[in-house]
Amino acid sequence: MSKEAKEAFDRFIGAFLDNPLQNINERLKRGRTVLHYAAQLSDAGVIRLLIEEGANINARDDNGETALHLAAFSGKVENVKALLEGGAEVNAISNNRAVPLHLACLARRIKTIEVLINSGGNIDAIDKFGCSPLSYAKIYPKVTSHLEKKGVNMRDVPPMYGKANEAVKEIMERRGTKVVSLDEIEEILLSEKTSQKG
Repeated sequence: MSKEAKEAFDRFIGAFLDNPLQNINERLKRGRTVLHYAAQLSDAGVIRLLIEEGANINARDDNGETALHLAAFSGKVENVKALLEGGAEVNAISNNRAVPLHLACLARRIKTIEVLINSGGNIDAIDKFGCSPLSYAKIYPKVTSHLEKKGVNMRDVPPMYGKANEAVKEIMERRGTKVVSLDEIEEILLSEKTSQKG
């Protein structure tokens, strides 16, 4: 996020909190509260302020996700810590049966993964795709290696590449992020080679 965008969001938060008629737990777009947006766009100080002002730390959006889910996916480790310190449910389950640790592993957020595991994040939680958080982590060699160095047994995690890839695609598309599969990359490269020959 750019400095200007963060400053604009912080101004919005200030104006929001200054309005005595504003409900801090009002559901906005996609059922998200201001805390949901702050979790992915702002910093830990704003998170703490919103909690002090009465924000429902475990409020769920239309996907059943809490602010902790969004902070975990965004890799906002300090926000994750602030939410956990404020009483966020570390194993809150979304409509897809994903806990925040699923999203941190899916997005390869190593520091966030560590914080969630150390705070009691359930490494054995199974989402609607039949994947555990470690199933997603195992897709990424760097994450797997890091977790093994921290003492997490990754050897016993069954590879679920097909199911995990399907899950990654659906989740990323739902979040507005384009995911390109290896087959699509190969197809693009082949079409470029063909067009260069012609």
